[in-house]
Amino acid sequence: LLTQLAKIGDLKVISRTSVLEYRDTVKNLKQIGEELGVANIMEGAVQRSGDRVRINVQLIDADSDEHLWAETYDRQLTAENLFDIQSEISRSIAAALKSTLTDEELASTQEIPTDSVEAYELYLQGRRFALGETLIGYNTAIELYERALELDPEFKLAWVGLAHAHITNYWVGGGDPADREKSWATIERARAIDPDFPELYMALGSYYYWGLLDYEQALANLDRAALLMPGNGDVHMWRGWALRRSGQWDQALSAMRESLRLDPRVLFNWVELGQTLFYLHRFDESQGALQKARALSRDDFWAKQALAALELMESGNVQEAQTLMLGAQHTAEPTWVDAYLHFNIFGRKFEAALQALDNLPDAFEQQRSYFSPEELRRAQILHYLGRAGEARLAAEAGLERVEQFARQNPGDYRQHQPRALAYALLSRPDDAVDEIRAAIEKAPADAVEVFLLGERQAETLAIAGKVAETIELLEPMLQPPSMTTVHSVDLNPAFDGIREHPDFVAMMERHR
Repeated sequence: LLTQLAKIGDLKVISRTSVLEYRDTVKNLKQIGEELGVANIMEGAVQRSGDRVRINVQLIDADSDEHLWAETYDRQLTAENLFDIQSEISRSIAAALKSTLTDEELASTQEIPTDSVEAYELYLQGRRFALGETLIGYNTAIELYERALELDPEFKLAWVGLAHAHITNYWVGGGDPADREKSWATIERARAIDPDFPELYMALGSYYYWGLLDYEQALANLDRAALLMPGNGDVHMWRGWALRRSGQWDQALSAMRESLRLDPRVLFNWVELGQTLFYLHRFDESQGALQKARALSRDDFWAKQALAALELMESGNVQEAQTLMLGAQHTAEPTWVDAYLHFNIFGRKFEAALQALDNLPDAFEQQRSYFSPEELRRAQILHYLGRAGEARLAAEAGLERVEQFARQNPGDYRQHQPRALAYALLSRPDDAVDEIRAAIEKAPADAVEVFLLGERQAETLAIAGKVAETIELLEPMLQPPSMTTVHSVDLNPAFDGIREHPDFVAMMERHR
């Protein structure tokens, strides 16, 4: 029902993720309205008994507590009845709020996506599992969507849900081409049923973004989805991500803020806004966004990881960054484990970092934007500790892992950066430079990865002792957008070998 209401352009509709916490709340409607930034509250209940369903629903002015509209529906539970009720509620709420429905919006409220109540239930369960943003959740969602499609092969929403689950597995699970191919195949099945519906454009947007890194096509489809679902916060956040990747920073911030206006209690989206702001070195604004995220959950590692990065960039407070990430090494999320390693290395707690490497999650080494074998991580830390012999052995083992990856993924740009690091650690500086050049040349056009990967590349050149090449790559990243500041460079042990070189000193002084 919320999804249907979000397609009505005149309405601002808060999504399920932001309202779920109020299910058993003792807060009054005025408080809820103020927290969500809305004037009216829809509330209701569903009772089901056998093949009957009763739905009580009412629309209330949050400020005055006045009932604007109310209705009770007592029907036999069939797909036609269920979607008729949703359509009637949508039209009644629009009328109560004096909103005018376009022909397209009216048609969308009257559509029956499946004639199987059981298939619809399985689809809703799949959506719920997908909200968890985990590989386990998405794989469970895939099974539920597939079961729904066995019952109704023409259920287009289940096809696009399945497509999104597959492309998410591709993005967060290491980039297995089979997941991308499955996503496209399911999109094609949905398009054969209906070539023009908003959720299809949403699926196409995520496919072009995550599957092909084609941000132009992603935005073309996401813009169409936003036009058809103007009140859908997820669409606007996806647009923000794609705009950010394409280097349209102001537009990305606008899209993210619109998403948060519609969906103000989604912690991860506040983190995304905060990160975008610290990429732009707008640290005070970033702090505000990240504190809103942390207010939603003090213990969430997404918020703590972003705040730790902000501390390091803004002031070099590596102790606070380490404190925020305590315990992250025991999780299965590669981003958090990577942050734990990063801040301990910058704080020169190398033994703690080595210990964390012993328990890496399976998905840590291979991500969509990089390949980082555990042996090379270990070799780099051993290099910082001055344990040259052990570092060399680990680097040789890491190089063999890179070559194995290259044989399995011919032409993949992700092979060059780790190979360069291995060469740097094995005292092959010119080979390291050649590989860094190949990494830069072959990397996809991406306004975020250019500086995330660029910092790793600059570290590698510094370890190789290539001062001029390091400065050439590093100095532009001391200006936004980037995650590099003089504070982070001061702390990074990768630059210790060239830190006293006059040219490096002069570069740092230019940016203090």
